[in-house]
Amino acid sequence: MCKILRRISLLAAALMLVSLCVFADEDTEGKAKAGPGTDKISFESGTDSAADTALKGIKINHDESFDEADLRRCREVIGLVLAGETQDLGVRSFSGLEPISIGDSVTVYRDGKFIYIAADPSPGMNQLYGYELISRDRGLSWQLNHFHRVMDPGDMYIINGNIMYIDGIGMQTIAEPVISADFGKSYVKTDTSAIEKIMSLPSMEACYCYAKVKEIDVDQKRIVFNWFMNSSESAESINLFYRTTAPYPSFKKAGGEDLSGLLKAAEQYRKTGYLFEKSGSEKLDKIEVSSRFLKEYRLAGAEKTAREIRLAVNEIYARKGQDFKDDNIREYFESKKWYKPSPGKTVEEKELNEAEAYNVSILQELKKEYEALFNE
Repeated sequence: MCKILRRISLLAAALMLVSLCVFADEDTEGKAKAGPGTDKISFESGTDSAADTALKGIKINHDESFDEADLRRCREVIGLVLAGETQDLGVRSFSGLEPISIGDSVTVYRDGKFIYIAADPSPGMNQLYGYELISRDRGLSWQLNHFHRVMDPGDMYIINGNIMYIDGIGMQTIAEPVISADFGKSYVKTDTSAIEKIMSLPSMEACYCYAKVKEIDVDQKRIVFNWFMNSSESAESINLFYRTTAPYPSFKKAGGEDLSGLLKAAEQYRKTGYLFEKSGSEKLDKIEVSSRFLKEYRLAGAEKTAREIRLAVNEIYARKGQDFKDDNIREYFESKKWYKPSPGKTVEEKELNEAEAYNVSILQELKKEYEALFNE
């Protein structure tokens, strides 16, 4: 009796194992599972078309956000590109080390074994949505990504298979370079700490800046970027103010060149909260001060520069506890840790020492000059 029960148990286990294998096979054949990176899907040709023939046996990795409609569209695009049947796709082709401008339908970039395809980009408010299809072995295997970028189409490069573009043009205060070395699945940013310091100056409020590629040295694996400032005050107020050199694909270390000469003042402002740290005890050098504001004027415009000079004047009074009635000025100084106002206090001229009186005089003179420029 025990032998019979044992045989029945073994038979039941075997049947269950067979059943599980059948269901697993049906699930694999019936629907391609979406999974991170390691998931692979083989597309076998069902017809004799050149596009389907080109897809035989290729491997495709994709992230879990892809559904069957996504995969069908990506399969179609890859097959047509590999077969050379691109006349109906609206394809824009690029090769070598050149800026890539993503087209209306499909953009193809080829460089040796590397193939990059951007498919179905949907633009809106300087943003792009679409598919990114990448192969490093002439199309034998592919990585599929959904992409959403904040960018101005055209600022994109592929360097030895590394994807680099400027992120945030038109949408972010600092549009910065980002680069990917893993099929576009993740991106790293270059060092923008110096740029952030300059952008913290009060005159840079409502301005934005962006990088453009100046030089790519493939042998040394480095990229040189020029940084430009664009004031919202005038479309013509666009100027080069900084330069960075970054290694790729890491971007972990970046060297900088202060072309505007503003970094020293910006570092002091970020560190202390003062536009002129010693204006309460030492006479300012009129030539140095004039040069600084001329640089800011070229980047930010006359109105913003005049506003910063006004803040520099009031900084002298704020040190002495002035209680400002102007809401904007009061809010500005309340954001500074060093500001300790005395309720209702108005600092009189006789309370200023010789250095303070001199500094107020030269700053007021400069303020009038820039006010006259934007009032013309």
